Amino acid sequence: MARPRPGPRALKPNQQERTHRRTTIDTLLGRALRGALTIPEAALLADCVRAEQRQADATRQSLTDTTRALDRHRAAADIAIQEGEQRAESAEAAIVRVRALAERWRYTGDRKDTALPELLRALDQPAPAAVQTVDA
Repeated sequence: MARPRPGPRALKPNQQERTHRRTTIDTLLGRALRGALTIPEAALLADCVRAEQRQADATRQSLTDTTRALDRHRAAADIAIQEGEQRAESAEAAIVRVRALAERWRYTGDRKDTALPELLRALDQPAPAAVQTVDA
């Protein structure tokens, strides 16, 4: 059975104010174009336009802040991905070393005295390459 569609939602107070302000602007602009705008109506039109400008400026600032935050999060995610990839590569290399050690042990005799130190050495990560900077 299909769910009934909800009716139209009530506008939020700021949406109601915006709708009212834009309706007022449209009405007053029409009167201004016909040359019938009074001084109090002109003042009301100016107030409505300024309110729209303030709202647009606030929205623009909010979007700028959001974009900056997204850029920061993307950069942090890129770093985390790179670190994860490096850890995965190191783990894969350690697995290769341990498998090679196990293969070698397969053909040797008793390893109880030297097995643990050899295994620990195989699991050690290779020293990271030195980072070189080029002075311009």
